Amino acid sequence: MDISILYVMVNLALVVLILMVQFIIYPSFYFYSEIDLKRWHQIYKVRITAIVLPLMVTQLFLSIREVYFNANALAYIILFIVLLTWIITFLISVPIHGSIEREENSMQYRIKLVRTNWIRTVSWALIMILSILNYGI
Repeated sequence: MDISILYVMVNLALVVLILMVQFIIYPSFYFYSEIDLKRWHQIYKVRITAIVLPLMVTQLFLSIREVYFNANALAYIILFIVLLTWIITFLISVPIHGSIEREENSMQYRIKLVRTNWIRTVSWALIMILSILNYGI
């Protein structure tokens, strides 16, 4: 398989995943009681991490590879957005998930999770679009 196709497929997988998270999974958190959400959230975090982390690592690796082998403006822009998405994930999203598990009344964090996740949703959609443009697919 051509590496460019793999790169676009990984980016597409992250877009599909983040759209499902943004429109289905995170909003469903509003309907859980505190006890039920805390119980489910621990399971959810492990399962979603097993899916999203390998995709994110692959995306990062392929973005770095693209800059190294095809150093054009789009490749640098994509890598910048990928790095930004990592920063947002680990400095904003992950701590919010921690607050959902720790706090007695987590509704404000559930709302914050949905609102701040728009940044990653837009970022991954932009990465996918730019990667398609970069390869002329």
